[in-house]
Amino acid sequence: MPDSSVYTVAEINQQVRTLLLENFSEVIVRGEISGLKQYASGHWYFTLKDPDSEIRCAMFRNRNRRVSFAPQDGDAVRVQARVDLYVQRGSYQLVVEDMEPEGRGELLRRLEETKAKLRDEGLFDPSRKQPLPAYPSTVGVITSSDGAALRDVARTLRRRWPVARLCVYPSRVQGEGAPTSLAWALEFASQDGRCDVLILARGGGSFEDLLAFSDEAVVRAVAACPIPLVTGIGHETDTSLADFAADVRAATPTAAAEQASPDSTALKRQSLRFLGRIHNLLGLLLKQAHQELGNQTHRLELAHPAARIRGHQQRLDETSERLVQVLRQHMERRQHRLALSYRRLIACSPKPRLAGLVQAVRQYRWRMDTATRNLRQALRARLEQASGTLEAVSPLRTLERGYSIATLKTPAGPELIRKTSQADVGDAFELQVSDGSISAEVTEAGQKSGKK
Repeated sequence: MPDSSVYTVAEINQQVRTLLLENFSEVIVRGEISGLKQYASGHWYFTLKDPDSEIRCAMFRNRNRRVSFAPQDGDAVRVQARVDLYVQRGSYQLVVEDMEPEGRGELLRRLEETKAKLRDEGLFDPSRKQPLPAYPSTVGVITSSDGAALRDVARTLRRRWPVARLCVYPSRVQGEGAPTSLAWALEFASQDGRCDVLILARGGGSFEDLLAFSDEAVVRAVAACPIPLVTGIGHETDTSLADFAADVRAATPTAAAEQASPDSTALKRQSLRFLGRIHNLLGLLLKQAHQELGNQTHRLELAHPAARIRGHQQRLDETSERLVQVLRQHMERRQHRLALSYRRLIACSPKPRLAGLVQAVRQYRWRMDTATRNLRQALRARLEQASGTLEAVSPLRTLERGYSIATLKTPAGPELIRKTSQADVGDAFELQVSDGSISAEVTEAGQKSGKK
């Protein structure tokens, strides 16, 4: 088998993944959620199945945070995904980019068509929007009479702008008949004419619960309302078509009430700031007037002859003070020069140098003694070594091992006998041994046999 046809497992998985990504870049799949697991990391892992098959899915945190509902096992959903392969396991899966309940896609399509239609007619044009009144005396609320949104709006208005009257126009806010009820309430509030600003509000709910506020009739009624209108529908992430047509869109009913009313506490603080500024301004004017009076008085005093005398006296005092300062500075310079000369004299004194020389002599003496001692020790060591060497080569050592030295007596003095030819029979000689010498006479002399 040639090597070119052999792949690693990772290479096969990677090529299969490339094929999947190239041929299934984006797909829309519908099915039923099974085995949903939501990890602490925020990622979702589940299986999407139908009666005939199933496929594993992964939806990562940056994508699932935009899902507008809480999916559960058994929910029928429609997902937008790309087909991918988990290379480490060799299993393919769907990486989900978006998810919505099955059946919502048609609603979204119709809403987008309605939105485009109304936008083309100019109902969302910013130039049509009206500014909100700064200090409304009557605030109208279009919402359910028994809903939490009305309580939130009323509580916020009592806290922020208690002088305003609250006028409620009850309406259904979800379910069948809600669009008609909302459009009628908007028309009635517009014709009533008692309100300076209107709030169209509803608490949070599912996508389907908020559909009434995207009805075309309701959106047209909002756009046609002659009274400035604020919408506060659902939560911050919820958006209806009525929000686009309203003069101001708020995230929640409470936020809508805050948009429609000034903050009385803030106005009180602002009034107190204005009073403080007026008080400060009056104080400044009084201070300026008092300062001007003082200036005029000072001019009169300057024109008086006594003022000129006082001026001469002041100049005399200033001149005297300057003279004293000059004398003091002159004395300080003299003292400084004297101190500098004294320091220089001290610096040139031979005492520090003499002390340094004495210390140097002591140090040299100590170094000489040390060198002498070291030299003596070195010479002693060399002497001992030479003595040991001399003793090792001394003839006495040889004699102690059983050898002897023969010395021939001659008229010229003792002669060391090294060869047999030096001695004749009858010659006297001395034989030196380790503990003395022995006198002897040659009785026989000759070379050893076999040697010359």
